[in-house]
Amino acid sequence: LELALYYCHNGFVKEMKEFELLDGEEAPFVSFPALWPCYAQMNKAQWSWYLYWRTQARFGKYLGTDLNYILIYSYELVNGYGWNRPEEGFNRLKALWLAYREQYPLLNRKMYAWLADFAIEYDVPFNVPEIRSMSIPFEDAARNLLIDLHSREKPLKLPFQLIDAMCDYSLVGNSFYMYGQQQLMEEAIPRVIALADAFWYQKMDKGILRMYGPSRPVKQGHFWYADAIYRERVQSSQVTVKDYIGTVQLRTYINSLVRFAENELRILYNFRGRLRGMEVDAELAQLIRDFLKKEYDPKKKLAEMPKEELKLDFDSIALLREQSNAVRDALEVTEEEEPVQVPEVVEEKVIPKPTGEVQPFVEALSEEQRAVIAVILKGENVQDELETLAEAAMSLPEILIDEINELATQFLDDIVIDTMGDVPCILEQYITQLTQIGGF
Repeated sequence: LELALYYCHNGFVKEMKEFELLDGEEAPFVSFPALWPCYAQMNKAQWSWYLYWRTQARFGKYLGTDLNYILIYSYELVNGYGWNRPEEGFNRLKALWLAYREQYPLLNRKMYAWLADFAIEYDVPFNVPEIRSMSIPFEDAARNLLIDLHSREKPLKLPFQLIDAMCDYSLVGNSFYMYGQQQLMEEAIPRVIALADAFWYQKMDKGILRMYGPSRPVKQGHFWYADAIYRERVQSSQVTVKDYIGTVQLRTYINSLVRFAENELRILYNFRGRLRGMEVDAELAQLIRDFLKKEYDPKKKLAEMPKEELKLDFDSIALLREQSNAVRDALEVTEEEEPVQVPEVVEEKVIPKPTGEVQPFVEALSEEQRAVIAVILKGENVQDELETLAEAAMSLPEILIDEINELATQFLDDIVIDTMGDVPCILEQYITQLTQIGGF
């Protein structure tokens, strides 16, 4: 294993340049199972298919293929091969993700972070679509870098997963989200953050991150292109970036906004139980209430809500600084001076029933992977324990978790470990089964 890893991080990277300009003629598809995909593990038929498939992909034709071929092409792109300008490389990597993300959900847990690192390394615009099933990096420095990329936007367009990471309670773990309102929350919450950011720009000439975020960057450890084979230089290094994730004032404010917005949605949908502990400016609170009622009131007929008219226009909101009432005009909501009353009722939690048969998945786990799941289920000193296991396996915690989730997608068509929070956790619907059937 050690020799294979050495080759993948040295010989494979050197061969990328040698094979960069090769084109492939039409060849039959050949499957390519491999734990650490690289050129040396391909036989002649697999190599012929890869060159043909890669040639087609470079022309925008994404033929059906195995995940490992996609990963090798991704490694080439992040290492600087297969493109002439950084914008071209970024767009090729993004197009590869979008072409295969539904067939291979694992890409949603890798590509978003790789694209962010690519945008930072080569200073190109970070223009990626919001994908419901995508995951953000586990590492705090990577999350801070992502937020910093979005900090250039007016108004702020944070993806739902990143907002969840900035909250002190789980958006995806609460009863309202799990009780069938996933799509509603994932669409509405980012729009509320954008609305609040636009509001503060109009009122204070600065947005949420400048008002409540850290003032100075700090050095943080960052692992570039996690899980990818990336050059011969050390992937782990120090980056200088603001610690948004660790700033209490910012987290508190995001929490208040999100909890207030969720309460308003609960009211609209007659969902019992309310969240507590939020403070929102009365003027902004009424703006949010009116906006959510106009956009998401289930009592309104679709014919009364033309989507193209009600869509939050991020480009036009950039003019808010020049127009005193532009927030209300652009969002088509009416402001009332009446102060907001936040109901204080304890939240009721609905736990979903377990889904999926885990027995075949458990039987396929290695002892090392079982140890990882046991540590996460136990929930004590998780990060330290995972790092100890990873060190013994000459790997990284993120890689170990990804390998388990990749195996889970084969048996359960789903992941079992959620990495979107501060600490990885087992998805709630699998805890009981893994504890009882798996013997953890």
